[in-house]
Amino acid sequence: MQQRFALMAGALLLAVSCNQSRPVASEPEVTTIPAENSILPQATSTINSQILTLVNQARATARVCGTTSYKVAPALKLNTLLTNAAQLHSQDMASKNFFSHTGSNGSSPFTRITAQGYKWRTAGENIAAGYATAQTVVSGWLASPGHCANIMNPNFKDLGVGYAYSSTSTYKHYWTNTFAAPY
Repeated sequence: MQQRFALMAGALLLAVSCNQSRPVASEPEVTTIPAENSILPQATSTINSQILTLVNQARATARVCGTTSYKVAPALKLNTLLTNAAQLHSQDMASKNFFSHTGSNGSSPFTRITAQGYKWRTAGENIAAGYATAQTVVSGWLASPGHCANIMNPNFKDLGVGYAYSSTSTYKHYWTNTFAAPY
């Protein structure tokens, strides 16, 4: 059986000025938690802890992401609002069988973060699909320059983790990490 893995990151870092009002009227409606869970809450808590630990272990070691060197970065804190945004996006991808930073309703990572009530000054998102464990997905992200850069970005203070599984979707496992720093 051929396994398929997909990663997306890249230039999804955005900084906005403090006086920009959001959401903009033309932005799509974004669902907020609670939403129907695709995995058990206990599993979600374990996965969130594993991802947070692995990401913070990565940040504790200086590394090169592509051609850019990163110093040790401070540990991230798990944030409920960012986790809600990440979880909803993973559920959306798994249940509707797609893989993209753009939600099925046209939302961006930034509109999803804002919709959950997180007031951010900088934000980013890593997504992945097809990886069955927290260890393999974080390893995959660290091997990709754009994802690695998000993980090592010292400007990020908080992390949100999303994971969803669908036996009928192309990649089965869908992961989202939402990174941000508050105003």
